[in-house]
Amino acid sequence: MVSNDLKEQSNQKSDEKLDRIVKALERIADALESVEEIPGDDISLEEDKQSEIPEEIKSATPEKLASELIAFIQKEFSDEANMSMYRASEFFWSQKNIRKYEMPPEVRLKIEKVEMLAEKQLNAAREVKDKAQLEKEKLELPSTVTSCVNWAREHNLKKITLADVDAYLLDKNIELLYQIKRSLYAMANVAIKSKN
Repeated sequence: MVSNDLKEQSNQKSDEKLDRIVKALERIADALESVEEIPGDDISLEEDKQSEIPEEIKSATPEKLASELIAFIQKEFSDEANMSMYRASEFFWSQKNIRKYEMPPEVRLKIEKVEMLAEKQLNAAREVKDKAQLEKEKLELPSTVTSCVNWAREHNLKKITLADVDAYLLDKNIELLYQIKRSLYAMANVAIKSKN
């Protein structure tokens, strides 16, 4: 008898919960029905995005846009040697009112091609510049080694560390590529040992 009463109470509570859920769902349905229709809702998102594509992006070749991107990066970020292509291109596209991730796939593909072309050209230019800098520093290396050895003697050093090389370069206000700095370290140590 007691168990039947408990079952009835449990069923009654379950029915009350279900009634509350049904009422909540009905209120949600009513709220959704009362929302006014959005004007132009019949236009697909793809068509809407298509209409936002500037004509210069549609008509320009990836090569032309890549040269514009390179010019933009060289003008705006000439002092920023470590500026990432991603960040620089984000500024470039935003100036053209392009949100590349909201564009249709064919436009995103074109943008990717533009960025890849620009990055390839910038990397090639950077390699040429680095090679020229490396050659220049190689030519100056013998005199830099002599100067570094003299500096080490002035500081009573019988051997120099990479930290010593950094201190020397800072003292003399010289900037060297990593490879040349390592060569300077090795050559200066050989010169110091041979004169001791």
